[in-house]
Amino acid sequence: LAHTMNVEFDGLSIKYMLSELVPGMKLQFCAGRGLSNAKPKFSNTPYAEDVDSASGIDLTGIVFTAYDDGQYLAKTQYYYASNLIDTKAGVNPPEMETVGNMHSATALFMVNGIGKSDYLDETTFFISGAVTQTDPNDKGMLGSTDSEIGYSYWTGLQVPSLVTDDGRMGLEYNYGSQYWRSITYAEDTN
Repeated sequence: LAHTMNVEFDGLSIKYMLSELVPGMKLQFCAGRGLSNAKPKFSNTPYAEDVDSASGIDLTGIVFTAYDDGQYLAKTQYYYASNLIDTKAGVNPPEMETVGNMHSATALFMVNGIGKSDYLDETTFFISGAVTQTDPNDKGMLGSTDSEIGYSYWTGLQVPSLVTDDGRMGLEYNYGSQYWRSITYAEDTN
């Protein structure tokens, strides 16, 4: 589910194991707040504390694992994020501002070990699709002040390395439509 969300949040998570019904089934509720108060990377003082930073991003979500036996995994996720941030348009050095809210839903299917040979037993295949709906404030989000729907998909294959015994190699492809938005801010601080 990492192509829709991959950031740090302070919060809580409650998980209900339902594996007596179906192998690996579980339901998880999450809530939290996240936002670095550091200045953006390309500002005059990168990573310095920004006392005027945008408010925290609040998030609530549900993760449902329908099946997970260690080889096959089927999982879904829904979250609502409020107070999303972006850089202010036309401002140099960059500054952050709050741009609105968003709904997101994701589904994932993964196979760990396709079988039929030792090589394929160590192979992983996955496919994931997602949809988002923005709810921007008057500053707009993704170039629009209207609520927009976007979608994405991500698929990949990871196999044992042909060069080393411990290595792995893989191929993946991802696509996002014009109004697709994830919460996967690149992190380059220690």
